[in-house]
Amino acid sequence: MGHLSLKLSPLNPNTREHSESAFLEGGQWDQNQGRRQTRQFAECFHRYVRLPWSEFSMLDVGCALGDALPVWHREYPRAKLYGCDVAEIAARRCEEYHGEIARFFRASFEELDGFWDVMYCSNVLEHFEEFLEIADQLLSHCKVLFALTPFGELRKGNLLSPKGGQCFHVATFYRNAFDDLVKTGKASRIETAIAACPCGGWGLTRVQRIRWLLGLLLRNRYVVQEPLQIIYAIHNAKWPSPDVVQDDGRYGS
Repeated sequence: MGHLSLKLSPLNPNTREHSESAFLEGGQWDQNQGRRQTRQFAECFHRYVRLPWSEFSMLDVGCALGDALPVWHREYPRAKLYGCDVAEIAARRCEEYHGEIARFFRASFEELDGFWDVMYCSNVLEHFEEFLEIADQLLSHCKVLFALTPFGELRKGNLLSPKGGQCFHVATFYRNAFDDLVKTGKASRIETAIAACPCGGWGLTRVQRIRWLLGLLLRNRYVVQEPLQIIYAIHNAKWPSPDVVQDDGRYGS
């Protein structure tokens, strides 16, 4: 097991107890269409990332109810797929929904034990102040770590932090968020791509997107700020691997 000892600030609501409650059938995750969001983020990811391998192992860390795994299975049918979440109820429901294509288990970041070719961590790290330490821990268990987070998310014009109260996103991410992993020699390089959030994936609804486009055309300004995602491919310095991310440059740097 790794060296991480994760500590949440008293104002950070992202506790294991909250996760166990949220993933109950009919709970917050179901009510907020979390399963659809998970699938949509995975579909968005695969539009920007293409792995050169057909056979590899992949662990979805913080997999929620496992709904990214069918997308991975469709894209890479020969891959060995795994998922883990800190919530026991989530792991059980994953087995029920997707046990025929993947194996699931309960584990926190600190409890991870094993090695996978690829790790996929979608819309998880923004919930933790110590996201860099978590990424360091995850990278020690894989050749390439893929992390997806909101890009440049602010609260009332300020960088996110737990000080905002009961807000589940507590960190703001830009392209350089994980550069310290390269500086310390843990990662050989980091690729990034920025993408629009899928409709329903906490991004703009169809109505909001229409308003955004109208505001851009008619007033040359945003009526609604478009939420964006950033995709990171963090390459373990111990394992040579090719570039895998294609950024179309639409959203600049």
